[in-house]
Amino acid sequence: MSSPRYLTCPDCGAAVDRATGSPHRCDPVRQAEYELLGRRLECDAFEDGLRHWLGTVDGRFETWLAVRRVRGAA
Repeated sequence: MSSPRYLTCPDCGAAVDRATGSPHRCDPVRQAEYELLGRRLECDAFEDGLRHWLGTVDGRFETWLAVRRVRGAA
């Protein structure tokens, strides 16, 4: 089996041509955008998990308790 000609840079997500033989240097803007994409995916996963947890008995109780604390009833 042959190796792929292009590899994905783990730091910026660019397709790097292995045949050129020259080292790849990440574009700072592309690298920042790639990191933000990763963070966005992490945030989306966190929000999904939080939404699920808030639907549980524990989550509903914590929501109720937080509302009481904010309103000064607790």
